[in-house]
Amino acid sequence: MIKIPLMFFLLISSSMVYAMDFICEAESGNSSASIKPVVSLDPYETNQVDLSGNFRFSAQYLLSKEKLKTFVYHYAKDRYILIHAAEYRVEKNNCSQYEQGLGVNKVYSAEMEREFLFKCRSICR
Repeated sequence: MIKIPLMFFLLISSSMVYAMDFICEAESGNSSASIKPVVSLDPYETNQVDLSGNFRFSAQYLLSKEKLKTFVYHYAKDRYILIHAAEYRVEKNNCSQYEQGLGVNKVYSAEMEREFLFKCRSICR
């Protein structure tokens, strides 16, 4: 009988942890994409998308640190080079605070004179 309440508590508490997700919209030149940052405990696990202008955008939501992390890369010399990284502290108990977004980010590649824009917002469940 003790197992059932414990299982119920674990089920409820695990769903509370994942009550917030994010969506990021990225734009470069005439291309745009949406990406859902991977929810993970692993700081090296990300979701990524490539856009025109030789840009790559990746993002992750680290549960243990309550951080949304974003990375913008530019392809040059046969590899992607990191040109922007950001961390946003997000309180998992205050999801609605981030529904309007964390601001528009503008990243420039001086070598190619191109602009990359992205904005992330929360999705509350």
